[in-house]
Amino acid sequence: MLLTLCEPTTADQLDRRHVQHGAAEFTDIVRRLLDVAQGAVRRVLDDHVHLRLAAMERRTSYPMIRLRVLDFLDATPGTVTPDDITEFLAPRIARWDVELSTGVLKVVMSNSERRRPSAAGRRE
Repeated sequence: MLLTLCEPTTADQLDRRHVQHGAAEFTDIVRRLLDVAQGAVRRVLDDHVHLRLAAMERRTSYPMIRLRVLDFLDATPGTVTPDDITEFLAPRIARWDVELSTGVLKVVMSNSERRRPSAAGRRE
């Protein structure tokens, strides 16, 4: 699922490298992508109105939504689920790429994430 968000040529290279060299390289990339997404999601915990609206939309309770966010913040490459990717990564990460020779990860955040003001920039 994460490779669908990756630049196609890099995704093909990663797929070939995974077969040849094992999962360690891709696991490291997933960890770094999780770090990016978890940083963005961490700000959601401070937005109580957003969490309450999400709870109403999903017909669940505020504590359950908050717990779902906290569970994602604890996710690792070994525990991340397809639901985590669908709910937390895909809406925030529009596209990603990695320079395989240097390991530099480039992440393009989705438009909705770039427009969201940071918690520090909001007025009370």
